[in-house]
Amino acid sequence: MRKREVLGIALLIFGSTGIFLSIKNATPQYVYLTAKRDISPGEILARNDFRSVSLYLADAAVEYVGAEVNLDSHRSLRRIKSGEIIPRDAITRSKEIESRGLITFPVESSKIPTDLSKGSVIDLYFFSRATLSAQSEQTELVEDFPRLRIQQISMPTGQLDGDSLISIFVAQSDVSRLLQLISTCSISISQRFDDE
Repeated sequence: MRKREVLGIALLIFGSTGIFLSIKNATPQYVYLTAKRDISPGEILARNDFRSVSLYLADAAVEYVGAEVNLDSHRSLRRIKSGEIIPRDAITRSKEIESRGLITFPVESSKIPTDLSKGSVIDLYFFSRATLSAQSEQTELVEDFPRLRIQQISMPTGQLDGDSLISIFVAQSDVSRLLQLISTCSISISQRFDDE
């Protein structure tokens, strides 16, 4: 063999060995869970709320949830932003059963704050409706439900008016009362910003 060919083979072997050793000694990667969307405090979590990402977190690794953990039916303890690596202290340690009732109700779009969206915190007010025989009578506040978080909101498409559908969780003990108020009263919504 010519010297040039021997030198070429030697360089090839040397290069391959270097690549192999660099891969072997590379920083180890571990798979963690990150949030696909913004998650509100108190939400019951589902498997499709997360995606797996390979990362190296060194000594901080013990503080975050690995991809092998199934967070289905766990509850979030604080707000988790989309893309955030899930900290262990941000979710409950054990599965929970949703003990609240989900209520969906229509509201005139003109009575809804324009920037209201999923996760917004609202105060819900119920006022007495004026009767047909007494249109001039004043309406009175019947009841209010403060600090409710919107789980879902759908606005009418292609319309300036119409009803929007809002879904919220309330305590089971409030479900029947709230349904009664929705059917008999006028609804007003005020958005809060101190609990966002």
